[in-house]
Amino acid sequence: MTDLLAQTFTALVLAASRGAQDPVARAEGKSHKALVDVAGTPMLSRVVRALADSSAVGSIAVSIDDPSALDALGEDGLVTAPTGDSPGASVIAAAGALGDPYPLLVTTGDHPLLTAEIIDRFCADVLATGADVVAGLATEKVIRAAYPETRQTFLR
Repeated sequence: MTDLLAQTFTALVLAASRGAQDPVARAEGKSHKALVDVAGTPMLSRVVRALADSSAVGSIAVSIDDPSALDALGEDGLVTAPTGDSPGASVIAAAGALGDPYPLLVTTGDHPLLTAEIIDRFCADVLATGADVVAGLATEKVIRAAYPETRQTFLR
């Protein structure tokens, strides 16, 4: 798989606060959902570590509205990027601030099951397509097989 990775990706982690209306952050007393612990480790730390362990990722930036919120993570050397009024606007703002970050891998800070293996496979598959934009999604069938009781919204 790494044969296809002639170049590495810049990873952008979207981790801005959704404000006081975020029920997960509110229930855990956190300012940002991505800072909530899963099995004793903040979700954002899990994501950053998976990206750092990936051979496909050369650099990591976190798009967050309050960079001081990252201090509690104890993750050294995190580059921060600006946010926008929406996830899409945050990607545009961060990409502009990062200069020439392409190819750019965008993920969210509340993705605690992300692994380096998933990232490596996805990035290799992306480069193999030659496409300008690729989105990784799981089908409803796959999600329901693993989590039959989920109330998740699906892209049909």
